Amino acid sequence: MVLWEDEVVYKIILGLSYDLTVGELVEKFGAPEAIDVGEGGIPEHPYWDVVLYYPGLGMRFLARAPWESHRLESTNEVTLSTYFVPTSIEELLEDMYGSDEKSRERTRSWKGYGDLFQIYYESPEDVFRGK
Repeated sequence: MVLWEDEVVYKIILGLSYDLTVGELVEKFGAPEAIDVGEGGIPEHPYWDVVLYYPGLGMRFLARAPWESHRLESTNEVTLSTYFVPTSIEELLEDMYGSDEKSRERTRSWKGYGDLFQIYYESPEDVFRGK
């Protein structure tokens, strides 16, 4: 998908049809500045969507974490990439969510791999409430 404004491309979104892992992203670009977690999938096959933010590089990636273990590991699959004009995390979140404070509050600074609900959030309910 290519998004235009006043005849200028401002965002490119690509679904990835090849294997890319979170570890490969971190190895190539360093640790993301921040992450955000939400529920994904369908009721029969749920998973956690983990957004990895690289605003200073003008990139954002979507990875999947298992629903049951809710662990972000270097081997987790990356399924989507978004490219935009480099910006700050604050400006990116403002552009994405506007005044929706609950969505903005889900964003956390990168703290590494492991259980999303031990490292980043107190419980899955925090994701749904936007804490």
